[in-house]
Amino acid sequence: MSLRPITVLVSASGAPGTAALLGALRRNGERDLRLVGTDMSERSVGRHLCDAFHIVPAGSDPGFPDAMREVVERERVDVVLPQSSFDLEGLAAHRERFPVPVLVSRPDTIHRSNDKAESYALLHRIGVPAPEFRRVNGAAEVADAAHELGYPDRPVCFKPVFSSGSRGFFSADSASFLAAALAFAAAAFSARAWASGDLSTFAARSALSALPPSFSLSAIDLDS
Repeated sequence: MSLRPITVLVSASGAPGTAALLGALRRNGERDLRLVGTDMSERSVGRHLCDAFHIVPAGSDPGFPDAMREVVERERVDVVLPQSSFDLEGLAAHRERFPVPVLVSRPDTIHRSNDKAESYALLHRIGVPAPEFRRVNGAAEVADAAHELGYPDRPVCFKPVFSSGSRGFFSADSASFLAAALAFAAAAFSARAWASGDLSTFAARSALSALPPSFSLSAIDLDS
C-alpha cells in the first residue's frame, strides 16, 4: 500500500544546493512529493524547479513568519523544511503558530548553532575537543588575539559567525594574510555589513584541508 503524497515547503529555494536537495526529495523512493518553494528573490532557482513558488520577505524580516504561514495555508503544505540560517531563526520562535510541523529546533539551539563562538564554548564546556578561540571587538583586538594564540608560529583563522559559504574567511598563516584579515575586519565594522546591521563573529574552522595535519588551529571571534 503506497503512502499518500504530501506537500513540502522548502524555504530559501535560491540557496546553493537547492537543485540537489529538490532532486533528492523527488527521488525519495517512498511517496510522491509536491514541492513549494519560497525565496526573497524572484530569480530563485526554486521558481523553475518547484511545483509552486512564492516570494517572501527575508528570514530576518519581522513579517517573514506570517508570510510563510500564509503560503502554508494557501498551498495546503504538510511540512516546512527551512534552508537558510536566517530562515531558521525567523521560524524557530514561531513554529507553534503553524498548523503543520516546521523542521526547526528551539530558538536557543538555533542561536548557539549559528554563533560559532557559542558553539566552541559549549564544546569546551562538555569536554569535546575544539579549537582555542577568542571573541574580540574590533580589528585592533584581532591582532592582539592572534599573537596571544601563537601567531605567527601557529596559523589563526577568522570567519563571521552568521556568514556562510566561506564568505569572510581568512587563514592568517603569514603577515600578508593577517593584514588582509585586519583590513577586512576594519572595513566590515565600519560598514556594518551584515544582516540587520549586526556584525557578528569571526571564528576558526576546526579543520582546514589546505593546512598540513601538523598544524594546531586556533580561532579568533570578532564580535560586534
